[in-house]
Amino acid sequence: MTKFTLTIKSNGSNGSDVIEVELNEQDENKFTEYLKNLEALNSTTIVKNSINTKLKINFVEGKGLSCISTVPSDDEISTFLHKMRMFVLNKEFASYNSITGIIKRQIEDDRVRSFVKSQRAIYDGKSMNQMLSIKTNNGHIISDSALFDWMNGYEYHSDLEKREKIDEMFKKLGGLDFARGVYLSMLTEKAKAISSIGDFVKMIMNKNHTIEINV
Repeated sequence: MTKFTLTIKSNGSNGSDVIEVELNEQDENKFTEYLKNLEALNSTTIVKNSINTKLKINFVEGKGLSCISTVPSDDEISTFLHKMRMFVLNKEFASYNSITGIIKRQIEDDRVRSFVKSQRAIYDGKSMNQMLSIKTNNGHIISDSALFDWMNGYEYHSDLEKREKIDEMFKKLGGLDFARGVYLSMLTEKAKAISSIGDFVKMIMNKNHTIEINV
């Protein structure tokens, strides 16, 4: 077990609280791996240059929906998706879900848990859903289930059943090009939450930082 002392200060407050966090060897190794993987993710062109996917939806009476997306190059996307695997796949040693689970379990502080919850909302795409919420017969297009159907059908694997779900979901919504734009947008939102949690983990591992949380 390794003990870390955290000084936690609420934004705008003069006071602070000192709490102790104990991490076993595996949890500490996961934190270290998470930061290493985050460094690799941050080196990708999409993250480093803040390249955003652009989505455009128009509705013309009598013609229906027109859905267009502008995405980064294939090479940029391929590198970004490869680095994101370590965070979004739950079976990975230092996945986002694993790391946030350790934080919530080991730091019994309402401010920390509120911070993790706010990052979870970003990671889950709730803010994106407020801007683009479309439901088809196969479910919401802005959802982790649809995102993973797309990744496992077209990017990480070649699951034909999942491909059929995505094809059906987007056949009247711009097809696969638009699907790619939607799910890359979701993944770049996830990357923001992944990075924020990484900054928090870094401060824990540095031991001597005062952590200021907006609550």
